[in-house]
This record gives sequence, C-alpha cells and structure tokens, in this order.
Amino acid sequence: MSGKAVDRCNDVLSHLQKPTGNTITLCFLDAFNAHKSDRISWDEYLRHLLILLTGVKHKEDYTPYVLYNALHKADPFGYGIYCWNQHLEQAVNDIGPVEAVLQAYRRGSVHETQGRLAALDDGHLLFMRKSVVLLALQERRPKMLEMILNERGGFPYEFYFIEEADRVEEDQDPETFRVLEQSILRKHDPRLRPGCGTDDETAATFDRGGKLPVNW
Repeated sequence: MSGKAVDRCNDVLSHLQKPTGNTITLCFLDAFNAHKSDRISWDEYLRHLLILLTGVKHKEDYTPYVLYNALHKADPFGYGIYCWNQHLEQAVNDIGPVEAVLQAYRRGSVHETQGRLAALDDGHLLFMRKSVVLLALQERRPKMLEMILNERGGFPYEFYFIEEADRVEEDQDPETFRVLEQSILRKHDPRLRPGCGTDDETAATFDRGGKLPVNW
C-alpha cells in the first residue's frame, strides 16, 4: 500500500473511538503498521488482532469499505481475522487455543500445529486453517503449507490466498510451487498466466452481459 494510502487510513483511524471495556487494543490497520515499523512484536500484533474476537469493538468496524480494501492489500492475514470477526455469531470466550495454534506455527513445528488445529472446535477450525495456510504461503513454508492443504475437511480458498498463490514462481520457490501445483487448489483454480485475471477482466466476466453474470 502506498504511503498516501497509509496516511489516509491512519487519518480515518485517528478519529475512531476507543474500544469498549477496559482492554486497550489497536485496531487492524494500526496493529499492522505498528508491527511493520517494529514498534510492537509479532506476539503483541497477534494479541491485538485476536482480542477483537472476544467482543472488543472499535468504531472502525463500521467504517466504509475502502478502509477494508486497504486492509486486504496491506495485511491479508489481518483481513482474514477481520472477516472471521465479522462472521462470529457470538464472541470467543477464550482466545488461548487459537493463539496456541499460531504460536506453534511460529515455532515451525508442523506436528504441533496440526495437533493444535485438531484441538479446536469446528466453529474456529475453518478460520484458523485459512489463517495459518495464508501465513505458510506468504512465508514460503512448503511443509506447513502441504500439511494444511491436505487436511481432511479442507477449507474455502479466499481470493487473497489465490492471489498470493499465483505470485509463487517455480524458479524462486520450487518446493512451495510444487506443493501448490499438486494440491486440490489447482484443480479448482489453475495458475493464472502473467497478465491474466486482471480486475477489469474479472468484472467483465461476472457483470451483466458477461459469461458468468452475477446478480450483485
């Protein structure tokens, strides 16, 4: 995201109300920017995001779509947590098991991460698979990526995951490339050739008059 876009988002965020309750947290973009600039650690960044699943609210939850479009481009992982938060029917009482999955991932233990995922209830498992698999893809961890892609039950492939998958180059990351090409993902979403699948082309396909019109 450009510097001007970040400044614009921060200007919006500066006018947001403080979260309810006694817990002071950063909202999504602020947490991302603080971590990116090394003002907070990964653990702190993670806790700022996950605590929002417990019912802590910022006024940013009701800001225009453009803010979340910026979040998706700046921090797809944070955007995934935001989407999870928006789909919650009730607040998460204990973020400990969720945090334990991500800490196991950071330690690089495939076996431990798999075990921590298996311990989650069904309501959290789907979103955590999507979160961890995105991190594994972003950080080019092929063994972790392969484990989650092959998990029984699977998960829906979000657009930001597919976008990142299409950025993987065989000559730069051969193992990650191999895992993706051999996964079920590629049976449903073949790798896009460079220059294909632009926003305009996608719109032309799904808008009225296109091959696959959608009633928006």
